[in-house]
Amino acid sequence: MPDPSLLLPNGSFKFLRDHTFTPAELKAVPPVLQIDESYQRIEHKTKVRELMRVLEHGGKIPDPIWVAQRPDKSLWVVDGQQRYWACWATETPLPARIYSVADRSVEVAVFHILNHRQAMIAAHVAITWPGAGGDLLRWINEESALTRRLAAQSSAQFPASTVAKTLTCALAGSGGTNSIRRTMEKLDALAIKSPGRAKKTAEMLSVILVNVFPDGKKMPSLAGRAIGVACYGRWNTLTVRQAWPMPNRGEYTRLSKLDWHLVSPDQRYRWLPVVVDEINKRWKAA
Repeated sequence: MPDPSLLLPNGSFKFLRDHTFTPAELKAVPPVLQIDESYQRIEHKTKVRELMRVLEHGGKIPDPIWVAQRPDKSLWVVDGQQRYWACWATETPLPARIYSVADRSVEVAVFHILNHRQAMIAAHVAITWPGAGGDLLRWINEESALTRRLAAQSSAQFPASTVAKTLTCALAGSGGTNSIRRTMEKLDALAIKSPGRAKKTAEMLSVILVNVFPDGKKMPSLAGRAIGVACYGRWNTLTVRQAWPMPNRGEYTRLSKLDWHLVSPDQRYRWLPVVVDEINKRWKAA
């Protein structure tokens, strides 16, 4: 998360306090918390519905929204409008960080600074998903080679949503949907159907990802899914008790040096077979 205070005039933007808005505050008339639609995005109904589903099934939204307090003491959403609408609709308490702004122009500048990062709500949905698939992701983040490496930000090395799609491909041989909700529903079903296979796949896949993307190298979404498909091709016919093939040291080296962006001009799913082929050239099947 960028620090707007480093880019703004000294003293024009200051942290005041943390506050959790109650459902009553969210629905108060006149409003306690407002949205300035002259610069804010319109409500993204698909994203709001995904967040609502997470909240309705016991999940949580981990990051607080950012709120500006103007000189007249009124409060305005700066970052987190979709989270605001999801909590408003489900009557869920909404955590927030409140900052003072010197004037409205500073508030607008903060909005543009924060949203330059284009945070992906999908990653939040994945890591907070309440079903068996979400439990598997949290196990990966707590006990696997990827411990404390999964993140709820799309800009991170291992976004939770990307890892979810990679794991789905490793378990099912496909997982091309861009909808994180559908991906997590599929992962739920796979984890419930074969929990032992799902956990072993998650454990071994985590080792592969750490070695193929070392030293902070970001895992592209298509590359992750291609690795998952390659794993499925090698592991699918084996039982949980059997030894599953893994890359050797030389194969890890070759995979880690692969220029993923050169292999696929973009992240569209149509390039998946090409990327899988490049992986198989560097990781020979037994």
